[in-house]
Amino acid sequence: MAAIRRPESESVLTYRLVGVSAREEMVFKSIVGLLGGRTSQQWQVVETTEPDLLVIGFESADTLVPDIRAKVTFRRSTATGNDLQWPLRAGNVFEHLERAGEQILDLRQSRGREVAASFRLLRWPTQQLLRAHPGAVRLATLMASRPFAESELAQRSGCDLASCRRFLQAMEDSGFAERVESPRSEVVAIKEPVLKGLFARIRSRLGLPVTHSERE
Repeated sequence: MAAIRRPESESVLTYRLVGVSAREEMVFKSIVGLLGGRTSQQWQVVETTEPDLLVIGFESADTLVPDIRAKVTFRRSTATGNDLQWPLRAGNVFEHLERAGEQILDLRQSRGREVAASFRLLRWPTQQLLRAHPGAVRLATLMASRPFAESELAQRSGCDLASCRRFLQAMEDSGFAERVESPRSEVVAIKEPVLKGLFARIRSRLGLPVTHSERE
């Protein structure tokens, strides 16, 4: 469980517990505390602010939670994907935190790009392509309404960012979608007139009118 240290600005991520019992909360927090220093990111619990990771207990396991970067759910049955099997084991919690941390940081980097590429659906993909990518029907349905960037598509669909990237790449390669570059925002600089003379600059600072002859 060797940690991979990242820049300090990226190393702290947050999580919030929803629908958990006092026992579940105590066990999860204890394991996260034991893993401190071993995970690639430092995890801190929050109560009110929007978290990077949502940890969902048994009481809210089937609740749809939109606009959360990542989530993990407790399950008493066999756990798959974003599920954590109860009783919790430190090794499983570690793997889920690492996976969630990588997904969250990838999403941050994607959002930070100056020019974000969006993908427009040209025609409905074949059954072969849909079967090859988990969640492809949901992804294609979202794209039917408007173009999506990969990070936004991941957030809206609930699929992980890597799966969305593979799906979008396959769609583009097969001619079912095309890349649309978002226009770069342009900042227009307004040149202020240069004032000649000490008195002209003083009048300008005081908000008094300046004659045309005093402007360059």
